[in-house]
Amino acid sequence: MSSMSSKYTFILTSALFSSVAVGERKLPRLGISFSPAGLLTPFHIGAGTCLNDVGCLPEEVALAGASGGALAAVTTALLMNYPPSTLPMSPLEASVYVAQQCRDFGARGTLRMALDDVLAKLLPADSHEQLNKRQGSVNIAFASFSRENGFRAQLVNNFYNKEDLIDCLRASCNIPFYFNGNSLFVDVRGESAVDGFFSVDLRRFGCPSTLSTERELIVCPFAPPYVNLQPQLLRPESSQCQYDFITPALLDKEHWPFSFPEVLKMALKPPSSSTSPSQPISDEELREKYGVLFRAGYEAARRWYELKGQYVWRAEPSVRQELKRLENQHESK
Repeated sequence: MSSMSSKYTFILTSALFSSVAVGERKLPRLGISFSPAGLLTPFHIGAGTCLNDVGCLPEEVALAGASGGALAAVTTALLMNYPPSTLPMSPLEASVYVAQQCRDFGARGTLRMALDDVLAKLLPADSHEQLNKRQGSVNIAFASFSRENGFRAQLVNNFYNKEDLIDCLRASCNIPFYFNGNSLFVDVRGESAVDGFFSVDLRRFGCPSTLSTERELIVCPFAPPYVNLQPQLLRPESSQCQYDFITPALLDKEHWPFSFPEVLKMALKPPSSSTSPSQPISDEELREKYGVLFRAGYEAARRWYELKGQYVWRAEPSVRQELKRLENQHESK
């Protein structure tokens, strides 16, 4: 890597971004933040599907995401207005298609072309309007750079048109020197941009804040200890926000049969074949493994809801306040 590239990489991984561009909506009480996930996005899709099924996604809940999490936040919000049967392909089918392209042509550089293809097909023509009018904002994170403004964190929740929405999603997914081939940046809104992972403190592992005042639910396909996911350490003293997590830590081996090295590998390229490791994975086995990821996300969200979500997310205000008091009391010990 050149000295120029090393310099950029150091700046990005240091997360030196201070200003965040957001809209003017009222701060939400509840929010859901989806972490970067790469090709593990089916986990997010499964979790979002379950949260919708159990009634945890009313209009006032804010959504946010970076990289694969941004894709999940947008599709989760849109599926409330567009059932999968009305779309040319479901988000899970889109994930399988991207993985197939990466398998056939190599992930590096192919990710952008495959993502552009599926977003053009998957997103309805008025998708930007649906997101803009939603009471709870849908926030896409990326890090931008320009000569005038330097490096900035961007948390965008208002979109000019479908093409602008796709530009923001592309920016959020731009893993430097990987997503777009040899390029460090992609263009968005007249600036250069890189993956949303680099727009937040490392202790949030790329999970953008939803600016929730009461509770934020973080969805991540990595168990928190492995990625140092500790958003509570960054909570302002004036904030009373509590954090919940939907991760593989909620699952047993039956529902999450992957080791951490396997998960890291699957985040960047399609999974290997279980039957013929030396051969490219077949379409049938790829769909099967992505089905496992989807069901794992669904099951993790279901377990969170049964263990805690139904009490802290949908309970009456008096019950929520008492639970929050007990949580604060536990944290102070």
